[in-house]
Amino acid sequence: MLQKINILTLFSALALFFLPWLDLRCSGKSLYTQTGFQTVCGASTPAPEMKAQLEQMRALSSKSASPMPESMGISLLSGGALLAIACGLIFSFVSLRDGRRSLAPGLLAAIALVLLVTQMMIEFPAKGVLEKSLLAPAGERTRNDPSAGGDAALAAATMRVEVIYQHALYIELALLGIPTLILVNSLLDRLRKNSGLS
Repeated sequence: MLQKINILTLFSALALFFLPWLDLRCSGKSLYTQTGFQTVCGASTPAPEMKAQLEQMRALSSKSASPMPESMGISLLSGGALLAIACGLIFSFVSLRDGRRSLAPGLLAAIALVLLVTQMMIEFPAKGVLEKSLLAPAGERTRNDPSAGGDAALAAATMRVEVIYQHALYIELALLGIPTLILVNSLLDRLRKNSGLS
């Protein structure tokens, strides 16, 4: 029964990698969203209300000075979590097939949980990449026109990127917590049995 729960939770956690995790906003307006998988590969999806504006900005800019980054930065911690979940799912299927309990799925889920929480604490790379991209035009104006320094400083102060974590990311953490709790419970059971034998 516990192996089936591990399979269900880990499979759901894997599926949630394809749902939006991050909403990247500037001045309250949504610019991009990123799924869990996109945080791993550095891709992003423009927000519907900003898509036309971003396409217009790309058309007006030269290829050498694209207004938006080609990559939002690769999250190695998210990649590690994805790999741990996939491996945990494989171990769960093997354990179910062999009819024996294994601690590996719970351990890998715990590792994935720690990696994602750590990434949230240090912030996803997309925030820094997008901030640099938005501030680059202000820097260009300052170099071309020194009198625009005050305007550039004001733009820099207002162009702060805000990252809103979406429900899918919190559900991901909750799902990874289930195999982790099963692991902790199994370890406590083993500890009680060993102390009872002694």
